[in-house]
Amino acid sequence: MATGSEFVVDFPTLWVACDWVERHCIVPDGFRKGEPFRMYDWQLWCTANHYRVRPRAARFRENGERRLAAAFSNRRSQVVAPQKTGKGPWTASICALEAVGPVVFD
Repeated sequence: MATGSEFVVDFPTLWVACDWVERHCIVPDGFRKGEPFRMYDWQLWCTANHYRVRPRAARFRENGERRLAAAFSNRRSQVVAPQKTGKGPWTASICALEAVGPVVFD
């Protein structure tokens, strides 16, 4: 990520989600049409933070039930940024990820 301290990921996260976006999403139009969608540093940080895993996340509860969404620290995310910063393409990649990507814990 960025060399500055503003985008450091020092928490457990679901990195497979970030990797999935870069592997399966492409740029639909413009000068980079057909190229893989590569997230900007802020987009990658927001994605990693959205899929942040709790440090003590467990696969099963004491009674044997599976824990899926309870493993994540965040339930929702909101990104507010100026126009033309890439919110639309990033949001589309997150929608594709949530639809068919690996976003369930364990």
